[in-house]
Amino acid sequence: MKIKNLLILSVVALLASCGQQAPAGYNTTVNLPDGGTEVAEAQKDQKAGSAIQEFVSGFDMENNFAFGGEINVDISSHNTYNETFGDFQYSSTTDVSVRGKIKFTIMHTASLKSRIKPVYTSRMSLRFEGLSVSVRTSSNAGTNNNVSLNNLTFGLHYGYASADNIGMFLIDLSDPSMKTTIEQYVFQYIDANEQATAETKAAAKAQMIAMLTRYLVTQGGKFYAEQAALIEMIQGIMQSMGGQSSSGIESYGLSPFRAVDDPTSMIMEMLSGDIVENILAMLGNYMPEDPTAGLADMLPTLLQALPYLFKEYKNDAGEVVQYGLGFNINQDNAKEFVTMVASSIMSMMGGGSDTAIVPSELSNEGESSGQEEFALPEGLKFSLGFAMMLGKTHGSTSITLESISAKFSVSLAPTIDDHGAFSIDFYYGEQVADLIGDESAYNIDLISVIQQMMPSGQPQ
Repeated sequence: MKIKNLLILSVVALLASCGQQAPAGYNTTVNLPDGGTEVAEAQKDQKAGSAIQEFVSGFDMENNFAFGGEINVDISSHNTYNETFGDFQYSSTTDVSVRGKIKFTIMHTASLKSRIKPVYTSRMSLRFEGLSVSVRTSSNAGTNNNVSLNNLTFGLHYGYASADNIGMFLIDLSDPSMKTTIEQYVFQYIDANEQATAETKAAAKAQMIAMLTRYLVTQGGKFYAEQAALIEMIQGIMQSMGGQSSSGIESYGLSPFRAVDDPTSMIMEMLSGDIVENILAMLGNYMPEDPTAGLADMLPTLLQALPYLFKEYKNDAGEVVQYGLGFNINQDNAKEFVTMVASSIMSMMGGGSDTAIVPSELSNEGESSGQEEFALPEGLKFSLGFAMMLGKTHGSTSITLESISAKFSVSLAPTIDDHGAFSIDFYYGEQVADLIGDESAYNIDLISVIQQMMPSGQPQ
């Protein structure tokens, strides 16, 4: 399977923005990095199209590969809702903010370099750094909720050693933010128990503090769980709760979205064996064999939809090693752009020109155009600044996607006011960072801890 299967849809969806002013209060301008050379207007379309096509045809994820990235997010959302129910005018407000950094890696190798200890031929990691999430809802009906997670740092990892048929989950909760947050929400749950006395609540809190101190401070806060044992425990819990369980998990060709597969079978199938290979096989089943089919016809339309900036970046030897592409889109030029993108996508999917989408103001009144109409909501204001870098400076040997940065602002008075920014850097091969660290530091048996916390009568 090629990495283009994972990224082609994001390229189509994100081709937009870079230079005009955003709605008042939030500037969505995203600039290309300094140092490049702007490509002449007469050559832009050809060179930009060629660079994108080279990118989507490139990185192989079938045998030996390493792919990773770093995502930075800063998004805020304010939404209101109003509805009349008889004589009652209901109104509610929801505020959401997400900030932080997310790192991820996925690696696979077909060869083993050492048999001194289990060698993870497949690895996946997800690490959150400084993650803050706030969700606040309020209404005139008295339903108010506030969920806040502040500056969390933790890691979730998976490794599979094919030579030994051993899979392992590793969880890093060593950062002090995890102890603080768990205490906060467990204490809120204890305090909400109206049946418990003050003495009982105090004892429960003391017990929780002792347990968290033991595992997250004294013992280091790094847990492990052997894959087969964890699956067996999950099956036992589900069986005790009345769910289906199976002593043997058969392979169904890794097609978890078929109607004949129940959710339990889908999850258990995905968790058996090498999860990395399972995911790649699943994606291979549902991605088109050649997702770039029709891209050559679609690119000119996309590139002509909006003015865009295109730069080349050369190394000291004069070789072009990076391309920068930037767009701008807002409510003034969105109709043309969305029309062209939608029509191109439908054409790629085999819809043909008869199913093209046209702006509503272009269709003749009283006359059916045979095409779907598109119209922006009255009063909508938005802008999106987008830039991406294609190159071979992040560990790849051919032109591929190296970074994306975007800013957006959407408002529709008085109900919607959303804005934010995100950026993603992608890395390949030897530039992919190992997020697990010292594997021997993961020395707390997670399954044993869970079994100790289970009420009597639950599967051990």
